[in-house]
Amino acid sequence: MLKLMDWTCLLYIYFLSIFLPCPEHCAQGNVTESYKVYINTEKCVYKTAEQFLSVALGSSLIRRNWEHFNVSSVKLQNLAKGLAPAFLRIGGTDADFLLFDPYKEYRKTTSREQGMDPHATSRDKPVYHNPISREHRIDAHKSSRDQGMDRNTTAREQLTRPYTNFTMTTKDVDNLFKFAKESGLSIIFGLNVLLRDSKTHYWNSTNAQQLMRYVASHSFTCGWELGNEPFDLHGLVNRTITGKELAFDFKILRKLLNAHPEYGQMLVGPDVSSPWRPPLRNKYLKEFLTNIDGSIDAMTYHQYYTNNQAKVSEFYDPDLLDDLITDIQQLQSIMRESGASSIDPWLGETSSAYGGGVPGVSDSYIAGFMWLDKLGVAARLEHNVVIRQTFYGGSYSLINQKTLDPFPDYWSAFLYKKLVGSRVLEVHDGISLGRTIRVYAHCTSEKSGYDAGSLVLIALNTQHNEIQLVLTNGLEKLPVHQYLLTPGENNNLTSQTVRLNGDLLQMVNDTYLPNVQPKVIIPPEIIKLPAVSYGFFVIPNVQAEACQTSYKKTIKSESVVNI
Repeated sequence: MLKLMDWTCLLYIYFLSIFLPCPEHCAQGNVTESYKVYINTEKCVYKTAEQFLSVALGSSLIRRNWEHFNVSSVKLQNLAKGLAPAFLRIGGTDADFLLFDPYKEYRKTTSREQGMDPHATSRDKPVYHNPISREHRIDAHKSSRDQGMDRNTTAREQLTRPYTNFTMTTKDVDNLFKFAKESGLSIIFGLNVLLRDSKTHYWNSTNAQQLMRYVASHSFTCGWELGNEPFDLHGLVNRTITGKELAFDFKILRKLLNAHPEYGQMLVGPDVSSPWRPPLRNKYLKEFLTNIDGSIDAMTYHQYYTNNQAKVSEFYDPDLLDDLITDIQQLQSIMRESGASSIDPWLGETSSAYGGGVPGVSDSYIAGFMWLDKLGVAARLEHNVVIRQTFYGGSYSLINQKTLDPFPDYWSAFLYKKLVGSRVLEVHDGISLGRTIRVYAHCTSEKSGYDAGSLVLIALNTQHNEIQLVLTNGLEKLPVHQYLLTPGENNNLTSQTVRLNGDLLQMVNDTYLPNVQPKVIIPPEIIKLPAVSYGFFVIPNVQAEACQTSYKKTIKSESVVNI
């Protein structure tokens, strides 16, 4: 029989359990839900480029004389090498103010001098502008989920300071290509589309040719872009280039590249932002695509889920994650209507939140939901390349800009590169809307160390309770190699460190990245995915037909992927 004191203690504990608030990241129940995973292992539905996961640097780094970005840093080079092979896109807003000067000496400038060329022409005078105004969706329930720039939220580089032309020297070019060579990355360089011919008003390629000649003379290899978010130039500097005019500009550049194979042959564009937004943005892209006449190798566009004021809870909100699926479907529709279905779409610049990212969140563990889900969705919906904004710079940087220590999204990218191959498999309901448990399947990478025919799952649990992944079709009988990622600080979703199977992920030293090891789960042990967590799960030696037979790319149908 319980004594009075025992009853008092029990009542005290009961009332604590009712009235003490539960933090946002804590589990909301102890019930483990089972989630069955059905994978078609017989057919590869798409094959991405080996550079599928790629990264970006802002041209603003060159304007600011590279700041803390030391291209000779062994640590920096090895971090980039951990993501190779990949494209390194050099672009962004500042690309349209960059001038190459092959005769100017390299020198350090003060912050006051940065961007101010003493030999400037009239076009180099400061250009004042208002913040970019973009259409944005009004969400009565989640107002911070605007997709596109609004009048109150601008990127760091798009504040009310004037834009000026700035000079890139030969030393800058040498630095850039030295870093790329040491890191195993391939550069795609964004050219200045605002350099216009005074008579025809089309793009003037003179300065670009100077750069290309220099690049070719030093046996560098490079791909090219022309302009950045051209639809927004009017709001930025009161300059307008129509979709049709831009297509003609690209034809000029394509003709130049065809005449000089040594300059490099890859040309991608037009780097439009949120092109699915009616009526003006999708009209702009249609106009470009219907006039491009096969001049581009890939169609690039920019996508962000939300703005830099977003809340932590939005980063793993299934409805917000689903936006990418519907956005891509609308993009596919635009491409079909424009007769451009045969062109590969690229996410040419993308991250969690525009405006530089959410400080303390876009560089934390929770941002991994947007990052890994984006990679899963993009591959499943036939995107060849995804370029992450950024490798270095802003609150969405993959690495700390002062210490160069990797943030959680870097480690997700590192594991993706190590484990995930280019062959994409179909998961039942794998791109349906409203999924709180999100699973994507690939064949393993050739450099993963696993035998051909092995599978890897990318699994994300947005629920506040632990779930059990249940494999089917005979896979449930096989061992599973678990690479589970959880916050570095226990239960802190905004931790800027991450644990792999309970152990803190970090570089061994400036020279070596860690040799990651899985936790082996042998049936009947179950696969558990903790509340609000994600990870990779390899099923070795499946001998999946989809991973062993030759892949034949099919002509894209006129219908979008069903969800």
